[in-house]
Amino acid sequence: MPRSFARPGALLSAFPVTRFSTLDHTAQRRTHDVLRQSVERLWSPFTVGRRGADLKVYRFHENLAELCAPGNTFTCQVNGAPGGKRVLEDFFATLLSGFDIVQVNVENARSNSLAEARDMRNHRGFYVLAHTRPFLGWTPTPTSLRLPASCAPVSANDAAMAAQAGSCGEAAYGGEGEAAAEHFCPTPVQMETATVELASADGSPSLTSSTTLVVPFTTYVEGVMGSGRLSHLVLRSPVMELLSSCEECPTPVRQCLQSKEALKMFATLRRAGVKPEIITSKTLLSASKQNEVWTAALGIL
Repeated sequence: MPRSFARPGALLSAFPVTRFSTLDHTAQRRTHDVLRQSVERLWSPFTVGRRGADLKVYRFHENLAELCAPGNTFTCQVNGAPGGKRVLEDFFATLLSGFDIVQVNVENARSNSLAEARDMRNHRGFYVLAHTRPFLGWTPTPTSLRLPASCAPVSANDAAMAAQAGSCGEAAYGGEGEAAAEHFCPTPVQMETATVELASADGSPSLTSSTTLVVPFTTYVEGVMGSGRLSHLVLRSPVMELLSSCEECPTPVRQCLQSKEALKMFATLRRAGVKPEIITSKTLLSASKQNEVWTAALGIL
């Protein structure tokens, strides 16, 4: 029986190259979407209309328990501060002490090419703060969150880049790809759109760019395969820089916002159950300078 030979082209055509490529792209897209949904779940407690300074109202602890890998498997950084779930809780507890998160937007990174999304682990967006409670003695006013004309939007972007530069060590912590995370500064159109949406949804046309503050954020996330839970999260947001840039931010409050020690002490006091309305900037600056004395007196050392 004569031997038969197949043409080289026929042999090559037998390999489903296109199909493998499609499957690979589909798997990457699925991973990207799962991680993006995880970022949305992180912010979800603040998108259901709950308000107040107590983090328990938002069931934030329970949300993290479902979202993050258990025990020491989960690692986290918030604006350069490493730790676990506690650093996330401290960050939001600090913000909620004087402000409500009235809107969250996670940027829709869906595209035809994953290359356009740069990295499936990096996601960005912005949230909107409303000054609804006294914060370190800073009393809310109709214009308390107004930024100087020279600060918006260029200054906000500069503040974001400064925050990123100040926490450049994060890249080594999370591994490859994390260094690609960049701060995202909402454009004036997006800021105006957020204001209009808030006015429509809440029926409060008084919500303007003077009573709310649009704050950008970026996240870098890693997940545990097959579990749908996060193993590592990096959150960056220049919120303290933006708040300290507000025209009506009192000088003592600005000093607290620019002091890592003061902010750390604030989070410690809140975690100890001290009500935010009785924590003033003067008290906080004094406490941060005598950390051990204050924590020992509170029984939290």
